[in-house]
Amino acid sequence: MKKLFLLTAAICLTAVFTGNVSAQDPDNAGDVVTYQLDAMRILDIEGTAPALHLIKPNEAGAAVPDVTSDLSWINYTSVVGTGLTNKITVSLNKVPSTFTTLKVVAASHAGTGNGTYGTPSVERTLSTEAQDIITAIGSCWTGTGNTNGHKLTYTWGITEGSYASAISVASAADVTATYTIIATP
Repeated sequence: MKKLFLLTAAICLTAVFTGNVSAQDPDNAGDVVTYQLDAMRILDIEGTAPALHLIKPNEAGAAVPDVTSDLSWINYTSVVGTGLTNKITVSLNKVPSTFTTLKVVAASHAGTGNGTYGTPSVERTLSTEAQDIITAIGSCWTGTGNTNGHKLTYTWGITEGSYASAISVASAADVTATYTIIATP
C-alpha cells in the first residue's frame, strides 16, 4: 500500500511539475485597441442676445448715435484633418431696414481652451449673404460660456446719407444672425 501511494504521489508530482510548465500563460499578452477621431465642428452662441435701441442725441442738430452690444460670445470645438481648416460665417434672415446698418465684429480668442483658434475678420456689415467672420480654425476648443471664445460686438445705426429715409417704428422688430461653422473648401 505504501509503495502504491508513493508511486501515485510521484506520478502526480511529475504530472504537476511538467504540466504547469507547459500550461502557464506567457509573461505578456496583447490586446488590439482600435481608435478613431472623426472630423468635427460644433458651434454655440453664449451670453446675452443684443437688444439695440437707437435714442435721441444729447444735442439738437447732432446725428442719432450708433448703439453697441458686446454681451454675446462664440464658442466652438473643431477637429480637422491634416492641412485642413474650418471657418465661421454669419448671415441675417432679413435686413433690419433700408436706412440702417447692422455690423458685427468678433474679437480674438479669450478665456480657456486649447489649440489653433481661428482668425477674426474685420467688422462685417451684416446682410442675408453669408460672410466669413472667423477663418483658419484648426483643431481646438475655445472654452464654454460667456467669457470664453470670441466676444461679438454688434453696432447698429442710421446709414450715413440715409436720414431722409429714416422713419420711426413704434415697436421693436427682430432679425436673426445665424452663425455657421463649415469646412474651408
